Amino acid sequence: MKNEKGLTLVEVLATFTILSVFVLLISSIHLFGVKQYHNQATEAQLQSNVRLAMKSITKDLRTYPNRVTIENEPEKQFIVNGSTYRIENNQLKKDNTILASHISAFTYHYINNKVQIEIQSVPTENGEQVSLSTTIYLRGEGG
Repeated sequence: MKNEKGLTLVEVLATFTILSVFVLLISSIHLFGVKQYHNQATEAQLQSNVRLAMKSITKDLRTYPNRVTIENEPEKQFIVNGSTYRIENNQLKKDNTILASHISAFTYHYINNKVQIEIQSVPTENGEQVSLSTTIYLRGEGG
């Protein structure tokens, strides 16, 4: 019998092909996981921004219910007890301090002691937006 030490070219190519397919599958799964993590982290950050802004506005409204005004000139702004809320360059600002970033819309209506507020984030890469709205009934002077 002959001495058959080593591997043939066909065996090496078959092994290389199988390993390549395995590595490709593993890397695809890993990249998918990283992308999902990034998307969820972005969405969580947007939700946090919108919630923080809404919490600050509703706290001011409940603390100072008789000190609410809306000004449409020279720019549209919402004022509670002298603090001005407005959207500027996708940032929701309280006076000149950035309250939340990546905000696309800030709408409010003040009718008969009722304030309706909606805050909407900019769309993510997937086109999803975070939106939060609330209605606050103003009852009297807070403290």
